[in-house]
Amino acid sequence: MHPIRKNFYEAFYFLHILLAPLMVIAAAFHHPTLWWWCWGALAIWAGERIWRGTWWLAANTSILGGNSSPLVKPSNSTSSPSDIWEMDRLRRQTPQNNSNPQSHSPLNPYYQSDKPLVSPPYSPPNGSPARSLFSPEHRSTIHSFSPAPSYVPPKGYAHAELLSGHTVRLCLITPGFLPWAPGQHFLIKIPSVSRFTTHPFTCASVCDYESPTDEGRLIIMLIRARNGWTQDLWNLVARMTAEHSSGDISLTAAGDLPKRGVLLRAYVDGPFGSSIRARWGTYSTVLIIAGGSGVSYGLSVLQYICMCLSGRDGRSLGGRPGGWGKKSFQTRRVRFVWLIREYCESSIACSRAS
Repeated sequence: MHPIRKNFYEAFYFLHILLAPLMVIAAAFHHPTLWWWCWGALAIWAGERIWRGTWWLAANTSILGGNSSPLVKPSNSTSSPSDIWEMDRLRRQTPQNNSNPQSHSPLNPYYQSDKPLVSPPYSPPNGSPARSLFSPEHRSTIHSFSPAPSYVPPKGYAHAELLSGHTVRLCLITPGFLPWAPGQHFLIKIPSVSRFTTHPFTCASVCDYESPTDEGRLIIMLIRARNGWTQDLWNLVARMTAEHSSGDISLTAAGDLPKRGVLLRAYVDGPFGSSIRARWGTYSTVLIIAGGSGVSYGLSVLQYICMCLSGRDGRSLGGRPGGWGKKSFQTRRVRFVWLIREYCESSIACSRAS
């Protein structure tokens, strides 16, 4: 009944899960001749629920999952604090890291070249003196614009930040190690928004098994507020931000919480999605087309392919084995097309790409 589902969705959801197995049990006793089929279906249903419950406990608690990835290696990086760890790793890579030293990655000129950038031709408006953006007097300014390492929230909490375009960015790390493939999605439950219901969202980041820090398994989601759950999330974050609240955690436990955003208790179920079977490196050119907030899917695939083009092995990024210089990796070009209706939506991808 639509009015019940629309106005009392949590009650509808609870009754749906309760009445589904009860219906199978009632059918088995009603017609004993075929009840083995009913018991078999009920066993499959119960087994799936037990498996998902065990996986949920392993990811969202430290009872089964532990506190860190067993694949994380110690960090020997000496990069400055203004560098993101991904960019630092790409800069430190050499052609000897590939099986074919003669085959240089197309990203090498960007990540490994130490030559000064050449300023493009520029015609100053209104006769003002021409000054190159890449001139020596501006290089120190450009360096100061280097993005700082993103804030890593406490395990089990999501850092929710309001963006333009009526969008909320969620960043979270589960207490247990939770791997995923590019393009997969999760079911997110935030008790402050809804105590029982969950909502699916695509992850806009990749899972880097070899990251020396927890930032390599940071789950990032870009959520466009529409109706229902997403609008409730927007209203909650907006209200907490206006009240200068830290969210569902005290300021002392929040750590170095940025000025923007709040911390919300969050639980994750997943990952889900058939993109785990995709072989992104099979073709010479990859074309990614995304629209609006669907850029989350495109960003994760784009980041994965670019890291493989830089020499990383896709096996350590949640995908298939292979990378630049490997025979199984054929990709040489990636093109990204993003369709937006409002100019302000561009800040969503720009803030993520930085």
